[in-house]
Amino acid sequence: MTITYKLEPNEYISATHFHHNGTKRNILLVLYIGIAFLFLAMSTDFNNTHKVINNVLIAFFSIAFYILFVKMTTTQISIRRYNNSKKLKEEVTLHISGKGIRASVNEKSIPWSSFNKYRINDNFYLIYSLNGNYNVIPRRVLNQADTEELNKYLIKYLGE
Repeated sequence: MTITYKLEPNEYISATHFHHNGTKRNILLVLYIGIAFLFLAMSTDFNNTHKVINNVLIAFFSIAFYILFVKMTTTQISIRRYNNSKKLKEEVTLHISGKGIRASVNEKSIPWSSFNKYRINDNFYLIYSLNGNYNVIPRRVLNQADTEELNKYLIKYLGE
């Protein structure tokens, strides 16, 4: 199977957001929320309604700021990374077979054993290598047969 595509900036940003969903950032967010509510509970005189409302609003807006800050920094870093990278802007041709994934005719195939997991959503396939990097394959470039073949390889070599 051979697929050719060029990753657009908005696709790269969306793929980066998809990559970060369900990672350590969510754990940090839960930790941050827990600490905020711990401080809220410790510093609140529950007999004073005005103080309770103030502390709840402070906790709410600090958590909202944190979520917004993480989203904005992820987007800005993705834009900068895309703009500074020549490879991300180039057209990519991937040859996917039972041997692995080859990025161009001149390169050696990367065996399936070099990959450890994958994630799929409605727009992308993210295939993770052992060193933590991931390859983005937009679903828009795959026809039905390519999708079925890629799914077959992913399940066979990387599991469900």
